[in-house]
Amino acid sequence: SKMAVLIIGVAILAGLVLLAVFLKRQPEPAPVVEEPAPAKPVAKPENSTIKPKKNKPVKYTRPDELLTSLKGHTGPVLDIKFSPSGQHLFSVSEDRSIRRWELDQLSQPQHGYLRSNIEFDHAACIGLTSDAKALVVGMATGRNAQVFKVAKKEVAAMITMPEKPSSPSQVVSVGISADSHAKYILVAYADATIELYHPRGELIQTLNAQNHTLYRASVSPCGLFFACSGFTPDVKVWAAIGANGSFVNGAKAMILKGHNSGVLDFKFSADSNKMVTVSKDGTWRLYDIDVNWKVNQDPKLLTSGGYSLTGDSAFVAVEPEGHAVMVASGTTLQYFSGHTGQLLKTVEQAHQKGTITGLDASLDSLYFATSGTDKHIHIWKNTFGLLEKQRVLKDQLTRETRAVVEDRIKSQLRLIDEAIATLNA
Repeated sequence: SKMAVLIIGVAILAGLVLLAVFLKRQPEPAPVVEEPAPAKPVAKPENSTIKPKKNKPVKYTRPDELLTSLKGHTGPVLDIKFSPSGQHLFSVSEDRSIRRWELDQLSQPQHGYLRSNIEFDHAACIGLTSDAKALVVGMATGRNAQVFKVAKKEVAAMITMPEKPSSPSQVVSVGISADSHAKYILVAYADATIELYHPRGELIQTLNAQNHTLYRASVSPCGLFFACSGFTPDVKVWAAIGANGSFVNGAKAMILKGHNSGVLDFKFSADSNKMVTVSKDGTWRLYDIDVNWKVNQDPKLLTSGGYSLTGDSAFVAVEPEGHAVMVASGTTLQYFSGHTGQLLKTVEQAHQKGTITGLDASLDSLYFATSGTDKHIHIWKNTFGLLEKQRVLKDQLTRETRAVVEDRIKSQLRLIDEAIATLNA
C-alpha cells in the first residue's frame, strides 16, 4: 500500500542521514611522509688524517717605552737597585749571583757586567750605600745578611750578620747607611722583627714593627730615616739618631696614613723628601715627608691614584723629582703623573714570560727598571716623567716675570728636549 511505501522511504532516508553523521566524525588519515634515504658515507682516501686547527699565538709587540733588556742571569731575578751615580745597576738572582751592570752600554747589543757568586745560598733582596761602595744582601735560606765591598773590578764578601739566624722568619728587606747621620745596617724579617747592626757586625738595636707581617723595609738615601710596611695600612718611619757618625738609637719619626689595607711596597725619593706607597687596596699615594717631625708634624699627601692589582704583590717607584710614579703588579706596568695622579700609560705583558719581582728608578730621571721571573731585567724610558716636568716648567714660564728665572726655566726645557731626543734615538 501507499502507506507502507512511505514508511520504507522514511526509514531509508533516516539511515542515510545517520551514516553521513557517522562518517563525518571519523578522523582523517594522517598524510604519509616518506623518510629520506640514509646518506651514503663519504669515502676517505687511504692513510689520510684530519688535523685540528691550531690557534695562532698572539704576536708579541715590543712596547715603545722599553729601551733594552739586560740578559745573563740563569735564574729568576729577585731584586734590583740603581747606583746613586747612575752608572750601574745591581741585581740579585736565584742563580746565586750578584751582578753590577754597566749602564753606559745600554745602547750596545751586549751589556757588560761584573759578577760575584754567593756560596751555598742565594740573595733575595739588596741594599746599597749612597756612594755605592758597599752593598748588603738578605739571604734566602740563611735568614741573615751579608755585606759586600764594591770595588772597580770586584764585589767581595766582607761580613755576615748575624752568624746564626736570630729569627725563624725569612729576611724580606735589607738596607745600609754609611752617611754622616749614622752608620748602620738594617735587616728586616717577615715576622715584623727589625734588627740594626753596626757595619762591624755588632747588634745595635732590635725593634718590633708591630705589623703582624712585614712586607718591606728600607733605608732612605740620606741615611737619616728607615721605614717599614706590612699587614697594617700604614708605613712607620724612624729617625736614625746618630752622634759622630755612630748609630745611637732609632726614634719613631712619623707614620704615613691613608690606605685601607696593607702596604705592599714603598720607596724614598732620591732627596729623601718624598715617599711613595702602594697598597692592597688598589691605590698608590705620594707624600711630602720634608716636615718638622720633631714636633709631630704629619707628612703631607701630594697626590694619589688607582692601579691594576694582579695577585698578591705590587711594586712602586718614583722618579727623583716626583714628576712620575710607576707601579708594577703581575706582568702589568703603569705610568702615572706625580702631580695629578692621572694614568699616563699601561704596558701589558711588560715581562712576556714571567711576573715582575722588583722595580726601581734611576737618580738621573732617565730610566725605570724592572726585574722578573723570566730571568731578565728591563730598562724603561722615563719619557712620561720628562714630559710631566716639561709641562710643569712651561706652566711656570707663562706666569714668570723675572728674566733670570725665565732664562733658567728655558735652559731646563732645552735639557729635557735633549734627554727625550736621546731616549727616543
